This record gives sequence, C-alpha cells and structure tokens, in this order.
Amino acid sequence: MRRNLSVLFLAASILLMLPFAAGALGVDLEAKGGGGLALGTTSDDNTSGDIRWAAGGGIGVDVYLFDVGPVALGLSTGVDYSNLNFHGVTKDYGPFAIERTTDSVYNYLNFPFALKARLPINESLSATLAAGGFVGYFLGGTTKLTYNPEIPPFFTNGKVTLDKDTTEQWEWGLHFTGGLDIGIGKNLFFSPSLQFDMGLTDTSVDVQPYDAFKDTFWSLTLNLAIKYRVL
Repeated sequence: MRRNLSVLFLAASILLMLPFAAGALGVDLEAKGGGGLALGTTSDDNTSGDIRWAAGGGIGVDVYLFDVGPVALGLSTGVDYSNLNFHGVTKDYGPFAIERTTDSVYNYLNFPFALKARLPINESLSATLAAGGFVGYFLGGTTKLTYNPEIPPFFTNGKVTLDKDTTEQWEWGLHFTGGLDIGIGKNLFFSPSLQFDMGLTDTSVDVQPYDAFKDTFWSLTLNLAIKYRVL
C-alpha cells in the first residue's frame, strides 16, 4: 500500500510536470541523500524537547521555464523519504503528576512542490534556491516511554508502535532549499544543499484528557546529490 502510494504520487508529479517540460528551457533530474537536525513544537506548556537527528533521501525533477535576466525560473517536485528523531520531557503528566520522557522515531514520505531559481556563477557553478510546500504521508514509527516514577499497569516503561491511531496519516508544511550545482562532467553536477521542512499541521491524534495538544515537526538537513541536466 505504501509503495503503491509513493509510486502514485511520483507518477502524478511527473505527469503534472510534463506539459511544462515540453517547452522548458532546462530540465534537471536529481538523486539525493543526507542528514541533519530534527525538532518540533507543541502547545503543551509542560513539555520541552532537545534537538535530535534527521536523515533522508529522495529523487526530484526541476523544470526551468523562463529567464529573468541571468536567473532561470521554474518548478521543482519529487519524492523524499524522511526519518525524524525526537526527545521530549513532560512534567506533571497524568493524574499522578509524574514525569514522562519520550524518545520517538517517525518515518515519512514527503512530496514537495516549489518554485525554483538557478543563478549561473560561471560555466561550471550555479547557485539554486527553491521555496514552496510539501505534503507528508506517515509510514510508521516507535516511541520509547520512560516514566518517573513508573506506575504499572497504566504508566509502564517500554517501547510502543506509532501508527494511524497515534499519529495523523497526513501532514503539510513549508519547504525550502538552497544549494550549489558544481559541474563534474558532461551534464553531470555534484549538488550540495540545505533543506528546511517546517510542518504546520498537528501530527498527533488527540487522546483525552492528557495528550490533547498540537504537535508539529521540522527538520534541517544537509543533502548531497548527483544531478543530471537533461536540457
């Protein structure tokens, strides 16, 4: 099901880009991977968190449609896999006001769509910038729960599986990238970039009365990519 979903979104993205690509000034195909930082926000004043790590990769296509002076402008889309890790501590949790620590892992397929700009610096070097949004599909994850003190059977230490009953299946947010295209061969480029994805929607399924809060995710990653310039 999840594989079929990713293929469907990728196919839809490519089909949407085809009419633009037919009259494009340039088309780039990209495969990327990297890692960085993950953090989130919550409306729960009793919860605090620390930065943990994020990792991922993906494929993408950039279609440049017209020039404004030296800058080529167009559209960018693709499919990204995102692995996000979070650490949180909630004070005064539950009816006994105990402390709860969570160490969680979330896995997503993200589908970005953005405006893309490319500025040539010289014959083998260009700067790129993209700004837009993304839609994320939750694949699954786990949370390690630690209670202080532990009060069985309701507040028991251990690892639980995250699924659609605990985590919203879809999220959306803002997507930004900035990087360089460094020529390494005919139509081939090494493309390091920074990517910032900021979720805007609540990711947690509310469980009354202790977990009815809005939680969002963001990540900042350094990606290393190989890019092939079709046009």
